[in-house]
Amino acid sequence: MSALESALADLRITGAVMLHERYAPGVAIAVPAEAELRALLGHAPNVKIAPFHLVRRGGFELALAGGEKVAMGISDVAVCLDGKPHQLRFGRARSVTPLADIVSGRADLSPVNGDCAAELICGVFAMQAAPLNPLLAALPPVLRCKTRGEAVQPLLAMASEMLATELDAPARGGASFTRARLLEVFFAEAIRANEQTAAAPVGWFRGLTDARISAALTAFHQAPGEAWTVERLADRAALSPSRFAARFRDSVGVTAMEYVARWRLNLTCRMLEDPGKTLDAIAHAVGYGGGAALSRAFKEKLGCSPAHWRAS
Repeated sequence: MSALESALADLRITGAVMLHERYAPGVAIAVPAEAELRALLGHAPNVKIAPFHLVRRGGFELALAGGEKVAMGISDVAVCLDGKPHQLRFGRARSVTPLADIVSGRADLSPVNGDCAAELICGVFAMQAAPLNPLLAALPPVLRCKTRGEAVQPLLAMASEMLATELDAPARGGASFTRARLLEVFFAEAIRANEQTAAAPVGWFRGLTDARISAALTAFHQAPGEAWTVERLADRAALSPSRFAARFRDSVGVTAMEYVARWRLNLTCRMLEDPGKTLDAIAHAVGYGGGAALSRAFKEKLGCSPAHWRAS
């Protein structure tokens, strides 16, 4: 399992579609901040909610917090990860309707057909957010990419088409399960598209695009509990320890052993969810000598003891 696959799996992504309609000019939809959206959908406080908007036909203006406006055209998708409220504007809006009113059925925007109508699939990705997952920290506030075209990865194009086809199909048994799996694939492929097209500033994605650093990251993520050192990671990258250490820091933005420690503690947070796992057993699994050493590292990085984390 690569570093990207490992980080994606750790998020335990699920998804849901809230809207699949066609809207005429004059409509605007207000998407609330993450906390309100989380409450609307009934998710726990530790779940990160990222709304997404996929244009199937026509287009709209995505008005972000802070005043930025983004023109969204056919086959564009935007995943809003910053947790801030935003609006979807179809032409010059006469009024703004809260998303909650549409989902609850309190508002009727009279979806229409016709050449001027814009078709939109709007939903959310829900992630079991862990505090030290490097993927979430590396993503932009709003992830945008195309889902059609020559440069688009086939799996991303296929996932978006299958999702639209599934939404258009008559209700049938197992539909919600199928949609959830398609949304997982759709999110993963959008992340891969970001990895391949991003300018890759210093950070996690830049490390993934460096073949030598990526080889070391993959080796570590496949066996995080082993006795990793700079020398051993450098060997996986086919570099001298000094060159590897400098290249890793310049690419990823942290030292190699800091990265190792953060991912091990991220795994610890996950394992603490299992009341049957002792701290010593977790320490052994993630590469610490014992529960005391793990407890010290955990408190230093996360500001509380493993016991307090587990209780909360």
